[in-house]
Amino acid sequence: MTQPEAPLISVVIITRNEATHIAAAIEAVLPEVARYPGAEILVVDSASTDRTVDIARRYPVGVVRLSARWPLSAAAGRYIGDRLTSGQFILHLDGDMVLTPGWLETALPLMQANPHLAGVSGYWVNLTVENGRVVHRETLEQVDRPTPVKELGGAALYRRQALVEVGGFQPFIRSYEEPELCARLRHAGYTLLRLPGQICDHYGLPEHSAASYRRRWRSKLWIGCGQMLRYHLGKETFREVATLQGSIYFLSNLLGFAAFLGLSLLGLVSRKKPPLLVAGAGAGAAIGALYYKKRSLAAVALNLWLRGLIVLSGLEGFFTPPLPPDQYPTDVEIIQPIPAIKADHASQI
Repeated sequence: MTQPEAPLISVVIITRNEATHIAAAIEAVLPEVARYPGAEILVVDSASTDRTVDIARRYPVGVVRLSARWPLSAAAGRYIGDRLTSGQFILHLDGDMVLTPGWLETALPLMQANPHLAGVSGYWVNLTVENGRVVHRETLEQVDRPTPVKELGGAALYRRQALVEVGGFQPFIRSYEEPELCARLRHAGYTLLRLPGQICDHYGLPEHSAASYRRRWRSKLWIGCGQMLRYHLGKETFREVATLQGSIYFLSNLLGFAAFLGLSLLGLVSRKKPPLLVAGAGAGAAIGALYYKKRSLAAVALNLWLRGLIVLSGLEGFFTPPLPPDQYPTDVEIIQPIPAIKADHASQI
């Protein structure tokens, strides 16, 4: 008996307390996949305490829930989503993202025609909403032509065969799961592209704001830069991981802070001025360069705070390496099985 052919596309939407956005996220995806026979949509929820799951189950989509007892992260949701779907290509989205109409129709043929392509994405628009009104808007990762890149973000289309070949998402990495995966894909010889079209709207805090930094610190979302370096230490893939933007930022700031503290301590212990002068001059030059770029003392202070938080988080991550992926629990709670999307479902929204 022959096995049924896998559907062309699966969509995995990860959520945690996204009751405000999940309906819009699903409603944007449904008409975009309705043209592909057997397409799958799966919502993977990380133990939400709001109405996210209740809202999601109203739609013709699969819904599963991870246990609050498990290590929860975006990586874990993506890992489980990939295991429970079967599409030849997998579109990953977060629950606060709204897919741009027509983007998938452009990206899928490109992936089908280029077997060396492991993943593609586009630019996205970050929107901050207060009292029903957009108060901040920023465009991120915009390019004017298809551009090879080292890493993709939370909204991206992947080739399942490539993910299987490199082992897929590492569920125990707290953050930076997409860059870490992309490093392994590039090491395996695959290409990643950023397309000039917009892939989605993303609803969240401004990318570079004190509120965003506090949220990431409390959620331990910078630990991943240290975790992925530790995970690949001694492996052939370490070079690809060490040259990622997050890794370079962490390592360069770690070196800078270590040099300043080391020279300062040496000067204080030895009671000699040269180490203190060098430390002071280095710090002054760094702050001066930041001020020249930012043109604001408040922005300089915010940037230095960010650098310190990333160094502390990265060190914590380095000394808490992730477990092997096959140790992650897979006995998820199935709230609603995955239905095959039919064309008439698009009219139900």
